Amino acid sequence: PEKTSGVAFGAGSIGSGTGLGPRVMPFHKDFLGRGIQVEIPLLYTYSQYQLYQLSASVPIVSQRKSLERLSFDLGMDYVSRARDDFFGIGNDSPEEDKTQYRLVSREARTGFTAKWNDVWLSNVRGVYRSVGITQPTGDTPSTQDQFDSASVPGLFGGTMGSIIFSIGRNNSKREDYTFKGGSDELEISFNDSLS
Repeated sequence: PEKTSGVAFGAGSIGSGTGLGPRVMPFHKDFLGRGIQVEIPLLYTYSQYQLYQLSASVPIVSQRKSLERLSFDLGMDYVSRARDDFFGIGNDSPEEDKTQYRLVSREARTGFTAKWNDVWLSNVRGVYRSVGITQPTGDTPSTQDQFDSASVPGLFGGTMGSIIFSIGRNNSKREDYTFKGGSDELEISFNDSLS
């Protein structure tokens, strides 16, 4: 039988150039005996990139004729990208202009997910995201010392609010060591700077 709760271990990264690191994920698929699903993925790579998340899904309606499950969702993310390269704006930026910056992103989201059947899913959510740019780790020159906000908009961070609607289908199935089928998603979002 499938485990209801526990801690999953693995290795992962936050994208190209971020290095690998241990990934630990406490989870519970029936928290408080009410069908509440909770996941807390935690990742720290050897290059000092960090990703910490909390996701929770609380069932509101389940097993209706036209709807398998309707849930209220909550989530929070913290991402720290220790040092990302920046070469300036445009294709003619010389190699000697290379600088680095550290990006720290904090996100909170809430919304509703409707699972219509084993294949179809729709979601509406509101997202608040704050992005900060600071000094990179290491000895590379900081992007903020070389450029200003007039030449590179957003260089000193900002906040954004979003309303997102998505609908998707996923009919992928595992067969031995491969997958059969696929998934498609359509997403429409309205985004606005809050700063």
